[in-house]
Amino acid sequence: MNRAGSIACAVTAIGVFAWGAYNLWAPRPVRSERAQLVAEAQQNAQRAFAAVETVPLSSIPDNEALRTVLARVKLDADQVDTPTEDVHAVVAAATDLFAHRFMRKDPAGYIAWRKSAGYRFRTRDQILKAGGEAASYEAAAGAPPRDDQTLEEIFAAVWRYVEANSDASTKPAYIASVPEGLAIRFGELDPSGPRRYPRPVGIFGTALWMAPVSGGYTMWFAPPCDVGALLKSRVRVRSATFSAIVECVDSSRYALTFRMVQDPDSRRWYVAAVSLYAAPHGNIKDLF
Repeated sequence: MNRAGSIACAVTAIGVFAWGAYNLWAPRPVRSERAQLVAEAQQNAQRAFAAVETVPLSSIPDNEALRTVLARVKLDADQVDTPTEDVHAVVAAATDLFAHRFMRKDPAGYIAWRKSAGYRFRTRDQILKAGGEAASYEAAAGAPPRDDQTLEEIFAAVWRYVEANSDASTKPAYIASVPEGLAIRFGELDPSGPRRYPRPVGIFGTALWMAPVSGGYTMWFAPPCDVGALLKSRVRVRSATFSAIVECVDSSRYALTFRMVQDPDSRRWYVAAVSLYAAPHGNIKDLF
């Protein structure tokens, strides 16, 4: 996890690190050509995203109003028969997570909403060790988390630190308000292969929606269903991807992507992961 200076970075910038490893061993001419292709892909996405109409978050009074904006998303031509209730449920799940994270500034309220919606904290080892969030807390508090501290306390401390120290490129201020700036795609997680979520297509196409620089946030919460266990049991899990172009305080734009699963028992949709694409840089800090 990249933690520049004293600011804790709550995102694992996978794309950036993978690109760095590639550069380390690739021959210089290949590295140069690859760098040019990456730069061109990012520039193409940025040019396309810059033309998308957005609405200021400050003008959106509540979740319902935001849901109305994001519901303007259009299904891809080959998925127009997708049940309307699934589309509405995926949009609602993305709306609620975005609103509670970016339109409210209350970690206790965020945790309460997560739990009331059915989400659960991941284990301490998953969050603090594998996810690297022990270092995030240490940057926030000046000391490692204690064994007697709850995850709620640790999360709230990291939240407040990130809010106080993140720069303008990490603070969404606008969100796409037209179909061009939104994408939705449904699929299934295959028990026999890697966990691959559907790739957004939308009006721009996958190449722009998944352009570099990319990264995946460390998730503190998980859906109530254990997706890994379901896949090991050979259960095919329905999945979806919802993407929206956001503009931050510094006017930079990127594609914010929510990867979702449907609980096989309750049939409810939950956000399992949050990623970003076509970011102007990989130093994006936040927590979910």
